[in-house]
Amino acid sequence: MGGSTYTNLSIDKRAFVAPGDYYFGVIVDPSNTFTEINEVNNVTISDNIDLTVAALTAPEQIGQSGTFKVNFTAINQSPINVTGYVNYRIVLSDDSIITMSDTVLLGRSFYTLAANSSQDIVNTITLPAAVALGEVLGDCHLGVIVDQLNNVYEADESNNTRSLAVAVIAP
Repeated sequence: MGGSTYTNLSIDKRAFVAPGDYYFGVIVDPSNTFTEINEVNNVTISDNIDLTVAALTAPEQIGQSGTFKVNFTAINQSPINVTGYVNYRIVLSDDSIITMSDTVLLGRSFYTLAANSSQDIVNTITLPAAVALGEVLGDCHLGVIVDQLNNVYEADESNNTRSLAVAVIAP
């Protein structure tokens, strides 16, 4: 324990996989045999995707029974294409820390995001019945979570949210 081990490994990928781009990854202690201070840092991949959210806009005031637009930009700030569907949620929160436990207003997905690119996303939202009935009224935060279930392995999973102060007002 406490030392380093270096190993040379030669793999002929032609014998195992179809032609295409691949990334080499390493998992140390995959069965969590050893008790560690940090169990989540045992994986590395040659390049990592990093998704972020920017440019979140919405009205400063949202009518309690109203419909409004939410715009945001999803950014892939890595040299790797994101393929497949990437889920996102638009939520209402009583603070600026956006989490999975906030009130979900909308859940959707977008398909693929090229390396080092962004996609502008526009949604029209109608407040759900719980909000419209007055369970939320006053100052709160509108937020976006991209890849909320962490289905895309990323270099930084902590930068997938953005919030904006809004007020929910009576109709």
